[in-house]
Amino acid sequence: MMKIVMKQESLREDLMRLFYILKISKNKKNFINYIEAYPTCVENYINDAKLKKYHISSNNKLEIKDCTEKLITAFAFKRFLSDYCRKKAGVDVKRIKSISILHKSLGLLCLSDIAEHRVDINETGKVIHSIHNKESRKAVNRYSYCTDKYWTRNFLNFIEPITTDWEKDYSTDICDGFEWYCTLKYDDGSTKIIKGNIILPPFTDDIERRIRNLVTFEVAPWLFNAL
Repeated sequence: MMKIVMKQESLREDLMRLFYILKISKNKKNFINYIEAYPTCVENYINDAKLKKYHISSNNKLEIKDCTEKLITAFAFKRFLSDYCRKKAGVDVKRIKSISILHKSLGLLCLSDIAEHRVDINETGKVIHSIHNKESRKAVNRYSYCTDKYWTRNFLNFIEPITTDWEKDYSTDICDGFEWYCTLKYDDGSTKIIKGNIILPPFTDDIERRIRNLVTFEVAPWLFNAL
């Protein structure tokens, strides 16, 4: 369970800063219209904020409830405003539902040798790691994990701006080594597939580190980098 401690002064400063931005913004009306036009989007931000565990130091249940609701609203609104500004700047902001990373060895292997790892991470908190050889399409080993929904959503939110800037193909001509495919599925039904081999997109090290921290893998997965 994650413990969140937020000073009231910090929260007040964030809210005052937010109020100031809206007050001076020439697009205040457009911002409000956007909120009204996309209620489901707003609800997603609120639901994401509700996944956090808030600890309020008080014996008054009504005070705890009121403070928790204010914190949820503040966190949700802060993220919504950030993504709204990105959209106004022309960024195609989408909500990621799942990510799948397939890593394949291109070397000369026996049929029984391990040739492929696949890691699937879903917003529900389900993580599946499957290991394959060249002998069968069926996985040699398949590991299923469940992780905290907050950490999963936090991870998917983290990779969204990073992968939005990624190109679709980082492949170079090689005759040996490995190749990888990254598949992103969004809540609007669309999919983005990125592929590559020895040349990696920006921040893949950060993404790999977060994946390995999501769950305790029984077998170290092959992700973007070669082990």
